[in-house]
Amino acid sequence: MIYPFLFKRPSIYPLYKRSKAVITTPKGALLLKRLLQWGPGISLCFGIAIFADYLNQWLPIGSITLAIVMGILIRNLIKLPDTFSAGITVSDSHFLALAIALMGVELDFNLLLSLGPKPLLLIATCIPITILVTRFLGNRWQCGKEQSLLIGIGTSICGSAAIAACHNILKAKKSDIGISIAIVNGVGTIGIFILPVITQKILGLNDLNSGLMIGNALQAVGQVLAAGFSLGPEVGQTATLVKMARILMLSPLILILIGMHMKEHAPDWQAMKKGIPAFIIGFILCSLIPTFHLLPAPQIQFLSHISDTCLMIAMAGIGLNISLDGMISKQKKSLALGSVSFIIQLILSYLFLRLYLG
Repeated sequence: MIYPFLFKRPSIYPLYKRSKAVITTPKGALLLKRLLQWGPGISLCFGIAIFADYLNQWLPIGSITLAIVMGILIRNLIKLPDTFSAGITVSDSHFLALAIALMGVELDFNLLLSLGPKPLLLIATCIPITILVTRFLGNRWQCGKEQSLLIGIGTSICGSAAIAACHNILKAKKSDIGISIAIVNGVGTIGIFILPVITQKILGLNDLNSGLMIGNALQAVGQVLAAGFSLGPEVGQTATLVKMARILMLSPLILILIGMHMKEHAPDWQAMKKGIPAFIIGFILCSLIPTFHLLPAPQIQFLSHISDTCLMIAMAGIGLNISLDGMISKQKKSLALGSVSFIIQLILSYLFLRLYLG
């Protein structure tokens, strides 16, 4: 009985009447139909994202990894009705595009200038070598060109975000995206516990070099924070700064991959329009916001939170589209590739520190 009473109120009834008029139009009816089609799948992905974020308090492997794993488990253990398909597809495409575009608000290019030349040289040296060697080994081990590149990119730059940002340019399969993210984050999670021991107990590095190595080797920001600050504030701050600089390398890498894609396929302008996704342009434009201080910090933090939420929803959708049938042997090879790629990043970091920084 409360609803008719509310609709009679002057402040609410006109809004209800206009909404009803919009829905009765052809476009409004189409929109309502789409929302009803997408609703179940999007709701499922959103629920997985919330639960993954909640579980991350006790399973610190990253909410993104948890969202993918939960999606994979649901897909392979439960037969979902077809009513979920449309919303899941929207989640792993449109939500992912929005998440990638908004990732740019976390990238402040002024950080590059604050690091000085040597740490930047460390980053610029390790990223291409790790990607190229990982791709070479992946081809030898028959992991697939796209998955090998995704693992190399995720290991060398910023894990899930880099994989999510580059997969569309590489035309990677959803299964390759999910496996790459799970492996890169899984290996990085192990690195949280072993890197503090390696840097100071085994290699005997000082706080500065320990921070440089941790910031240059681990994939996700959360992993870097956990490992770095476990050794003290100086190590943690240095590692975080290096990690932020690695993330900034994502924009140049995206442009390089787009250029390579254009060169291999069709260099005409029509192909260029198709080859550069809108979310990549959005990503680059959003990166200008923190660089030139176009918005205050609270608003940037709010946009970053939206990006993280959309990314978890998208990862849940990707997981729900991954079938494990016939993929066991490939996963073993991919896991080995991800582990070797991480070791390569560690070795390169240590050699650079010894040769150039002492």
